[in-house]
Amino acid sequence: MELTELPDVLTVKEIAAYLRADYQVIRSLILMGRIPAFKVGKQWRISKGSLSRYINRGQVAVEKV
Repeated sequence: MELTELPDVLTVKEIAAYLRADYQVIRSLILMGRIPAFKVGKQWRISKGSLSRYINRGQVAVEKV
């Protein structure tokens, strides 16, 4: 699946599935401020633009949480 095919706003689970990463890893990256996110109620949401910038920084392959 291409990033352009994803909705404009994603859940942590959707990003974890897209990046093939553990849900808790993505959540930790959000809490550390590595991936900008916002809350809707008690759930985190991430804009596709924020995810794209994170990927383009090259941190996906090298980030260790």
